[in-house]
This record gives sequence, structure tokens and C-alpha cells, in this order.
Amino acid sequence: MELAHIFRGNTSRVYSIFTKARRGEHISLVFLGSSITMGYLIEEQHQFTTIVKEYFSRTFHNDDISCHNLSAPGMPSLHGLHLAYTELEPYAPDLILIDYAVNDQKNHMCRDAYEGLLLKCLDLSTKPAVISFFVKTKKGYTCAPQMSAVCEYYGVPYVNIGTWLEEDMQAGIMRWRDYSYDGCHPGPVGHGYIGRCLLRFLENLSQTPSTPAAALPSKGFYNNELARLRFLPTAWKHTPECHMAPLELDVECRTAFIGYFVGITKDYGTACLSLDGEPYHFMDSYRVHEWEHPVYEVVSLSKEKKMHRISLDMQKGENEKCFRLICLAII
Repeated sequence: MELAHIFRGNTSRVYSIFTKARRGEHISLVFLGSSITMGYLIEEQHQFTTIVKEYFSRTFHNDDISCHNLSAPGMPSLHGLHLAYTELEPYAPDLILIDYAVNDQKNHMCRDAYEGLLLKCLDLSTKPAVISFFVKTKKGYTCAPQMSAVCEYYGVPYVNIGTWLEEDMQAGIMRWRDYSYDGCHPGPVGHGYIGRCLLRFLENLSQTPSTPAAALPSKGFYNNELARLRFLPTAWKHTPECHMAPLELDVECRTAFIGYFVGITKDYGTACLSLDGEPYHFMDSYRVHEWEHPVYEVVSLSKEKKMHRISLDMQKGENEKCFRLICLAII
């Protein structure tokens, strides 16, 4: 493992956690990611999330450590962004560790979502330390380059575990078949490897003088607007038994952030987002080759912010099918 794959960034918040842990105070760890962080076909005792929790307990002789793994399979940064707005505050996180490198896509929507996620986490009332780590698939897929650029811009520490792994495999230290069950998901040995990388990273941060706290840049790197979403009160669920009236809202905005559930049975249907009375965006919630899970989309409505009438209704001919809206937010 080479320290070249570590970016320390601004360590003031991380140091505050170390200080708090030494005093024996409660530490809340939150993990955000997809199936790798969730733990795919692996017992909790072998997961790297457990390894990190035990590191804090062992290093600081502190048993008051809670670990909240909010990861979900198949999810990109858009899911983490939604959680940052709706679920993180009650956990009062001291440290948030983020992993979406193999589930994000290399497009502007995921880049914007990841940037918004970092900023929203940093802005939580507990002022947590935020750390990112990047893994990669057997074929080499990773969004580490676009994510590390955002981290460096905002001074968010990160560790590139995917590159470490690749180099250790080239040196004969690790084999992919030992690391992973398949082309992506780590097994017990792989989780142990990720855990060691994270611990090496945390130990390196603890042995380096803390940097002074610094204000975040006012200008975004890609686009920091998704850190300023305004969520609208919605509870729209259409079923064959309960035909919902169209959801209609008059709002000043130029972008919409939409979340909805998809499923694998044919009773999942398509809803239509209309803009100012005209069909604008169709959302098909039927995915025959997937599983029931949330999907998030960022939809551009206009170049400038202005008053729009947004309505949501089932597509013509789909009234006997289901559609469940998770969230609707605007900028």
C-alpha cells in the first residue's frame, strides 16, 4: 500500500473526531454506498464497516461507537444525496464514509449528485468529517477520477483503494479471486483488504498535524446546486385499487429532482411529468431484469428559474398499474 493514493485534504474535522473519541464521548459512524459497502453475501463480522468501528473502539478505548450502514444495492450518488436531505440528521453523524465509485455513471448527473452529496453532508448540523473511498471492478470501472477532483476542490479526504488493489495484484500480494466473489463484490478477504486500507488511511491522518478549518469555495466545481434542493410535500402513490388524482404544483424552479420505485412485475406502470400543461418526461417503473428499488432522476425544466405548473399523472392507458413517488424536489 502506497501513501500516494491518500489525499488528506482538510483534516480539522477528522481530528475533532479523534479528540472526541479519546474523551470517551459517543461517536456516530455513517456509511453511504451500494452493495459493496452494504455487504453482499457476507456476515457483518467480516464487513469492513465492522473493522472501522472496531478500530475506533480499540484505538481510543471507547466502546460508545455506533455504526449506521445506510447503503443499498445498485444505488448511485443520487440515492446518497436523497438520504443526506432526509435521513442523516437523526443519526447525528460524526464521520460519514462514502462509496459510490462503481455505481455512478460518468455523466453530468452523477457528477453533480456526488458534489451535492459531499456539500450536503458537510453542511449537516453536527459538522461531520466526510471521507470518500474509491474501489473498482475487475474490468477496471471506477468513477474515482471525477470524484477525486471534487474531493480535492473541497478539501475532502479520500483514499483510492481501487488503485492500491490493482498495484498489489500486479505485485502478487493479492489475487482477484481471493478478493472478490465475482467481478465486483468483495468476499471476507476483500472486506478485510478494504478495512486495512481504511485503517491505514485513518492512522495516517491521525499522525499528520491537523490543518486549520477553512471555508468551502463559494463556486461549485461541477455544479453545487443539488446541495440546495427544496423538497416538496408529496405522498403520491397510484394503484389499481386507488386511482390518485393528478399531483399539481405551481412552483418557481428550473430543475426537478425526482425519486420513484421500480419493480419487476407488470403491474408497475409509467407516469408522466407534465410541464405547464404539456407532457414533458415519462418515468417507466417496470424493470423486468432488475429488482424493486428506488430510482432518481434530475430533470431540467428550463434554462432560467421561473414559475411552472408541474403535474404528475399516470400515462394514458396505465391507470390500472402502480406508480409510487418517493420524492419531488426543485431548484
